[in-house]
Amino acid sequence: MIYLGADEQAYDWKGLLKDVLESRGLKVVDLGVFDIEEVADSPDIAREVSEKVLENPGSQGILLDTTGVGMMMAANKLSGIRAFVASDEQVVLKARGCADANIICIGSALTPTFDEMAKLVDKFLTTEFDGSDESCRLVAKIN
Repeated sequence: MIYLGADEQAYDWKGLLKDVLESRGLKVVDLGVFDIEEVADSPDIAREVSEKVLENPGSQGILLDTTGVGMMMAANKLSGIRAFVASDEQVVLKARGCADANIICIGSALTPTFDEMAKLVDKFLTTEFDGSDESCRLVAKIN
């Protein structure tokens, strides 16, 4: 299960991403915003997605806004959420593989194209947590 949320600044990319993920057979729940004219504060969207990820073990979240930073900061306020801002594929690999990140945050103004954003999401969704003793110890400390 993938929970998806964006503010109005990333509304267009959210719709495109949802279509791409669903075309791959993935179950995506859109938690807003639902209209480009709808003004939403990133902490509200981040909370909605984070709560759903926590309620459904094994699910993942995707948050989109202008920089990804506001979404990440708000999401990480909830115990058990490990959100990060994806700047490149190496960051995604480390966040998922070593820290078992469960929410990816992407800035629409900082990611040059939709295709590049989609690649980051794909890497996030296909990278498994390595489960090593060191990584498990790290995740336990984060939590």
